[in-house]
Amino acid sequence: MANLTPIRILLVEDEDGDLFFIREALDEAAALGAWPGRALAVSPAATLGDACDLIFDGAFDAILLNLSLPDSPIPHETFQKVSEFARSLPIVILADQEDEAFAALLLRQGAQSFLPKHALDAIPLATSVNHAIERQRYVNTLRAPAEPPVSAVLPEALADAADDGSLLSLIHVAGVAAHAPDAETVMLAD
Repeated sequence: MANLTPIRILLVEDEDGDLFFIREALDEAAALGAWPGRALAVSPAATLGDACDLIFDGAFDAILLNLSLPDSPIPHETFQKVSEFARSLPIVILADQEDEAFAALLLRQGAQSFLPKHALDAIPLATSVNHAIERQRYVNTLRAPAEPPVSAVLPEALADAADDGSLLSLIHVAGVAAHAPDAETVMLAD
């Protein structure tokens, strides 16, 4: 049975030749069955600003990111900005050149893969994307809270009887202050 939702990839690349080559590799991988029963939807972005807008607006499965963009000339800052916008998405770096030390740094900071463009081929690219998606799913599962957050709503009888000191203690024990820093101010204003 085919999955009707496509694999949605944000391809952040400003060089037309590289953009064409990477899209061709993705299309070839899809034709070879890299995503069985699923269509492939690639959304291009040529600037960091366009990429961030698309990340904000769309639901992607993965991001393929060239770090050298016209509006973000410092590669590490490009990665940091995209990763801020896409905390739960896997980012595969498409590097203009091999740099093991830089690759290791980005991988430690959350990139899922680092691929030199000159070595891209359909199946290795698709494999990297698939592995990145699966690793990010696992990371997202670890980040998810194990238990639902504690409700800050007190039973009416307790709320009527409690003084400000008791309520402040309950807020701190429940962890509300960490999630809503102004809870104390709001509570004391009532």
